[in-house]
Amino acid sequence: MARKDFTTMGRERYRTWAGIIYEESAPENLARVIESLHMPIILSPLHCDDVKDDGTKKKPHWHFIAFADNPQSMKAMMGLLEPLHVGGGKLEHVISTPSYTRYLCHMDNPEKAQYSPDDVRCFGGAVADFDKPASKSQERELMRDITRFVLDNGICEYADLLEVILNSEQYEWADWVSTHTIHFNNLCRSNRFRQPASQAEEPKE
Repeated sequence: MARKDFTTMGRERYRTWAGIIYEESAPENLARVIESLHMPIILSPLHCDDVKDDGTKKKPHWHFIAFADNPQSMKAMMGLLEPLHVGGGKLEHVISTPSYTRYLCHMDNPEKAQYSPDDVRCFGGAVADFDKPASKSQERELMRDITRFVLDNGICEYADLLEVILNSEQYEWADWVSTHTIHFNNLCRSNRFRQPASQAEEPKE
């Protein structure tokens, strides 16, 4: 199977996305704009002390996590969040909300500038829980997301699934697939037999 970059798979739809907002291009009164979206959003403190690998300062920015009621593609989510002027014109899928919430303050990255969890702001009913393990609903969502990934990309071998995930450094997915071997092995095998032979060797582009 040809190697695939997890981040280039364009069809994925998820409920939880994260992005960045640069201070220089942020809308006026950012908090009010976020409130107007009526969407659960967690906003980091202003990252004004981050530095690049060469020691120069990064542009001041905020990180955020946004939650949708139903799975959304990146394009659809970008449309919903357009008033925030999301930096880089892209979002990333959040696999673990508690882990990403901790990243908003670099809690697990002592080599980076540290920010206070007290300065994290929540909107639209979102809750910044830094220590809560994944809930049953989050576990079910993770199972659905990986299953959909396998089906959408025509992955027919368990080893190929692990290779794609590990090559893309999606370690939480790797842990989940490794502890649910029977399900994903059977899913890949079933996917193999439901496809024409010409499609069974390569995932969809």
